[in-house]
Amino acid sequence: MSSKISALDRLEKLLHSLPEEQGTGLVDRIRTIDSWLEQHRNRLDPRLAHFLARRSYDKALNYLQDEERG
Repeated sequence: MSSKISALDRLEKLLHSLPEEQGTGLVDRIRTIDSWLEQHRNRLDPRLAHFLARRSYDKALNYLQDEERG
């Protein structure tokens, strides 16, 4: 469960820190998420990994929030 909470915290921070202008900052954040996913995929729930791999970040965030609520 702690890896899910850690993933939730990290994803929330990345999503909420996106710049108003969609420039290189956004690309860098997407690359950060992609890299994190590559490193942690084998420890993630397959559904969460699917959302992140497809860059469905809203779905991933909703999934993590639902999991946290229990």
